[in-house]
Amino acid sequence: MNVAEPGLSQSLVDDRAHSRDRGGKIDMNVRRCAIRLGECFPVRAAQPRPMDFDGRVFRKPGGVAPQMEWNPQSGQMTVVLYFGTRPALRVPLRSVPQFSTDPWAA
Repeated sequence: MNVAEPGLSQSLVDDRAHSRDRGGKIDMNVRRCAIRLGECFPVRAAQPRPMDFDGRVFRKPGGVAPQMEWNPQSGQMTVVLYFGTRPALRVPLRSVPQFSTDPWAA
């Protein structure tokens, strides 16, 4: 899990648990599960991945399979997903008018 603030996932679990407190009977399994998840996936910043780009297609360095496709005429970016041996699934992305590094911002 990549989040910007250490402890963010724990504070979200705490907030959600307290909002459904039901007289002080918080399900401690939720808290234990969040702690175990945090131990398995340490919080760290996402690192950029280098890509080869030919003006239209992004590929891993030296790779063949497209990872993303850019259409400069329409301004459309498409991510290419691969699931096992199934054909690639192309998912068009939508433009975000206002970007924030905080995924929980309103």
